[in-house]
Amino acid sequence: VGAFDRALGSPDPRKSLFRTARDTRWSRDKSPYKANFGLSLNPEGRTRSALSSYYVHVEPNNCAVAAGAYMLDADLLKTVRDGIVMDFDEFSAIISKRDFASKIGDLVRDEDALARVPAGFDKNSPAAEYLKLRHFYVSVPLSDAEATSADFVKKAAALFKVMHPFNRFLNGIISKKTAPEKPSGGKAQPDKFHGFLDMEY
Repeated sequence: VGAFDRALGSPDPRKSLFRTARDTRWSRDKSPYKANFGLSLNPEGRTRSALSSYYVHVEPNNCAVAAGAYMLDADLLKTVRDGIVMDFDEFSAIISKRDFASKIGDLVRDEDALARVPAGFDKNSPAAEYLKLRHFYVSVPLSDAEATSADFVKKAAALFKVMHPFNRFLNGIISKKTAPEKPSGGKAQPDKFHGFLDMEY
């Protein structure tokens, strides 16, 4: 994945994997392990990140690869909505591209999507349906056979490559809130991720 998304660098697998052990202290279900395996790849190199990420989910009869931003806080949620409105032509071009539309599809509309366009946004905006979302991600389901096949990594990477412009678009918006602050009396030193966002590749 890093071959086409240079902002990823070389993530530490130990920090990219979601834990499989469950905290059972206050649960009636004392089974020690989750039924799923999860992996998140993003420029911060950790699972708990506000950045748009690539995600692998392996679970019996529920495998998938996905990309996007999930469970954003209120400020970042508004920032992403503002960014989509401001650059809707670019956003629309990314998700309407033939490869993306045929292999990935539209953004996922979860049950917690709003019924109406949120306050402060034009209900007649061409982006109206996307403004109702609380999470901004796409997901491609895979069969158990596909997820356990010898060429799974190759297949997942190929799908992530198609998702890359979508991730890059979202992170270009999110970075406005997460960029390093300018220190007193000097220029801000951009980290690796924000430096890569300024590059064309």
